[in-house]
Amino acid sequence: MDLFVVIMTALIYLLIMKFFDGERLKDAINYVQILLSFSIAIGYQLLIHIFDLTNTHFALHPAWWQLFLPPLWFSSSFEWLIGGSRSPEIIAFSVISIVLPLLSALIYNKCSAVFEAAIFKLSDRGGESKMHEGKINKAIARIVCFQREERIFFRFAALNMKNDRPFKLKVYPTLGISLIFPFIFIFTSLQGQSWQEIGTGKSYYFLYFSLFMIPTAISMLKFSGAYKGAWIFSAAPIQNRVSIFSGALKAFLIRLFFPVYLILSFLFLLIFKGLILPDLVVIFLTACLYSVICYRTINGEGTLPFSMPFETVQEGGNMQALVLMVGAVPFVGLHALIGWFLPGYGLWLYALILFAGNFVVWRKAF
Repeated sequence: MDLFVVIMTALIYLLIMKFFDGERLKDAINYVQILLSFSIAIGYQLLIHIFDLTNTHFALHPAWWQLFLPPLWFSSSFEWLIGGSRSPEIIAFSVISIVLPLLSALIYNKCSAVFEAAIFKLSDRGGESKMHEGKINKAIARIVCFQREERIFFRFAALNMKNDRPFKLKVYPTLGISLIFPFIFIFTSLQGQSWQEIGTGKSYYFLYFSLFMIPTAISMLKFSGAYKGAWIFSAAPIQNRVSIFSGALKAFLIRLFFPVYLILSFLFLLIFKGLILPDLVVIFLTACLYSVICYRTINGEGTLPFSMPFETVQEGGNMQALVLMVGAVPFVGLHALIGWFLPGYGLWLYALILFAGNFVVWRKAF
């Protein structure tokens, strides 16, 4: 199995390098790593709930399409040698589990010279520039940033979050987890209830689980794969260094958190209808306020964004992020109390208070 996985990975990389340049290959590798990290984290949760929601007594019914499932090939060997099954399908799958890895090794041996030549593409920094994305960031910066320097560092941070592969590998799986977690808890509560009953309940409070990614992601804003370029902060004629921090935090909220929250809001509106619109506004404003609290707590010493190597990430920072996750609980409780005693206009009033609180806290924190 190890032989098959390694060689198939090499052949897939060879296929990518045949048609794309080095930068595209690095992006492909990076996104595969992100997907793998995300899949492992989510798999731990989903596997438990799958056994809760399905019958645990399984029977294999062989079919032709199972020939395309490598895990079935290798598990068939156990069924044949240990389980005692002698069915033609099981024996065929077991033979494939031996023959295909050896065949792939022969193919790789024939292609090894081509593969080694293609490896040089990893040093190629070619690729089309995407100027339209810079224009979008510039337009957004004009809306959310009130000073020229803050707009500059907003765009700088947004580009770093987009292009820094080690940063994406550390943070993007967390974004994916925050996108899935609210639905995992909804599916757990779905047992014995219909979707109509779920839609009339209070399960939309699970949307607060999307806020739990904020401390972890913010704790990564100090790090970068290109941290040696942080000298630019000292060389640039910056009049107000506060704009560095506020611009980076706003870039995180707009580029990373807001897309996730927008997708969740759309899906939750489909489930719970438009009645939860004030709740969605309240949760987003809470996230903005909560982000400032997390940033000031984690970055109390004023470390510049993207100025430290990922090798210096400490376990203590992860513990600090976990403690800050608990800090979101009072916001959930307050929201629930207002929604219970003052539904409707009470939530809009609370949203107005949160908006004013954001205005004050953002000014004072920086």
